[in-house]
Amino acid sequence: MKKLLIYITIVLIAIICAWIYMTRDKGQPVETFEAFFKVFTENYALFEVKEIDWDKEYDYYSERINDKTTDDELFNILKEILKKLDDKHCYIYRFNEIYFSGFKLPSLNYLDLTSFDFRLPTNDFSLKLIENEYLISYEKSLNVKSLLPPMGIRKVFTTGWLTDSIAYIHMTEMSNKSKEVHNSINSFLQKYQNANGFVVDVRDNIGGYSLPAKELAEYFTTDTHTYAVSRLRNPDSIYEFKEPEYWKIEPNADFKYKNQPIALLINENTQSAAELFTLMMKTLRVSKLLEIQLLVFLLTLTLVSYRMVGNIVYQFERQMIGMIVLLRILELYLID
Repeated sequence: MKKLLIYITIVLIAIICAWIYMTRDKGQPVETFEAFFKVFTENYALFEVKEIDWDKEYDYYSERINDKTTDDELFNILKEILKKLDDKHCYIYRFNEIYFSGFKLPSLNYLDLTSFDFRLPTNDFSLKLIENEYLISYEKSLNVKSLLPPMGIRKVFTTGWLTDSIAYIHMTEMSNKSKEVHNSINSFLQKYQNANGFVVDVRDNIGGYSLPAKELAEYFTTDTHTYAVSRLRNPDSIYEFKEPEYWKIEPNADFKYKNQPIALLINENTQSAAELFTLMMKTLRVSKLLEIQLLVFLLTLTLVSYRMVGNIVYQFERQMIGMIVLLRILELYLID
């Protein structure tokens, strides 16, 4: 009887949700389309770099939108536009459907989303393998709960001893919890300050916020270095930018770095804010480079924006800053 009541409850909830969706007020396709284009026109920084004529795109798609355009048709058009941008920081969603640009994936429903992971499948990294086979002892810190992909509860920091008194630290992401990040980094450096060397591992790091983790890079520098140059988009023109701003790391007086060698590990899944962290570490004097590939890398910082127009909710991360930087992508480099 109890199971029957549960099944009946589930069916009723499903019916109510379906009824709400089917009887909802229809959206305003023209207004939604105009708002979508307006926000990108005023804020997106990378049209020129991606060789996209945004005015031409507007002329083309605006002819396909009218008051009779259905929600499905409008959503598919907006997906098509985002696909052209090919930008992993942009996505759009509506009822039980979300589309990510830049991943060459179809739209996902929310059940798909629970298992979705931004990181590409690779065979070059396993944190569990490192913990079980290479670390003599280890500990984890900074618990995070994420409702964005990859969803779940996890620890950001894994620290421990490798052989020959080498200290190891891995970061799963660049957390915005400044105080907790400071505590974890400070605890690591206090415990392992006399290590013979350091392995800093940001493989499979999904990014996030670079400034809290900047503290770790500043412990390892003895001079002030510029690690990136940013230029804000001028909202009045797609192709105009404000004066450059130079981003720097500076020595941290609270920790006396003893010039131990440092190995920084990255892979194809080191992304977004983790790439900024890589640039910070790259300013340190490099003694040996392994498996180096030189390329021009396009780096963007983002500001999350939410909009609701009509009945379609779309969310994307405004491209506020566009930077082209020269970056050495490598599997391992040693710094002394």
